[in-house]
Amino acid sequence: MRAFQEEANATRRTATQRQGELRRELEGIERKMAGVLKAIEDGMYSPALKERMHGLEVRRVELASALTAQPEAAPIELHPNLAELYRRKVGELETALNDESIKAEASEILRSLVDKVVLTPEAGACGATQCWARMQPCCPTATATQ
Repeated sequence: MRAFQEEANATRRTATQRQGELRRELEGIERKMAGVLKAIEDGMYSPALKERMHGLEVRRVELASALTAQPEAAPIELHPNLAELYRRKVGELETALNDESIKAEASEILRSLVDKVVLTPEAGACGATQCWARMQPCCPTATATQ
C-alpha cells in the first residue's frame, strides 16, 4: 500500500510540475509574440521578424495542445500512513462492536444500513462480495453506494 501511495503522489507531483513548466513557457511565448507585434507596429518589419513570429505561433499552438491534452492533476495527496490508520480504525470498530454492552444495538444499526449483500462465486476462489448500503441524505443526489 505504501509503495502505491508513494507512486501515486510522485506521479501527481510530476504531472503538476510539467503543467507549470508548460504554462510558464506559454506565457513567455505570448510575451515574445507581443514584443514582435509591437516591433511590427513600430515599422520594424522584416522577413526575419516574420519567420520569428511564425515560429512563436507554432510553439504556442504546440504548448496549448499539450496543456489541453494533459489532464489536471488530482488535488489529493494520499497520506503515507493511510493504510495503518484504516487498519487501526477497523480494529477499534471491531473491539467496540464486540463489547457486550453495545453489541446488540450496534448490530441492529449496522443491519439497518445494509440493503443487500451479493456473493458471487468464482471457480477455485472465495468469490466477490458486494455490499449495498443506504446513505444518509447528506447530498440531494446520494441514494446508495456500493
